[in-house]
Amino acid sequence: MINYIYDSLKWIPAFNPSTQEFHTGLNYHDETIIQGDGAILFKNICLSWAELFSLAPHSFKLTGPFTWINGENIETGKYEMIHCERKELTSLFMELANLADRTSTDEYCILHHGI
Repeated sequence: MINYIYDSLKWIPAFNPSTQEFHTGLNYHDETIIQGDGAILFKNICLSWAELFSLAPHSFKLTGPFTWINGENIETGKYEMIHCERKELTSLFMELANLADRTSTDEYCILHHGI
């Protein structure tokens, strides 16, 4: 699911503790620290996804990445289908929004360890 929403996560102001640099978005293969304004934006992004997915049917599919077996012709590939349950997915985004809200108002941070 994180790959599905990844473009919207690129907007979040964050900090990379390995390089000691500020940037936007989540590090794909490294740690990311989100706090302050980044946490506020992350909360709003999560609330927006929760609201959007609350409009979906009880059970639905999302189109994921295009995949194929390494060494085979790319024409044998297909799009991965992500099976979702509306209640489970909206609850997950609401939990993330609540975590981000707490992070934005307290002396906490969100530490993301890569995807």
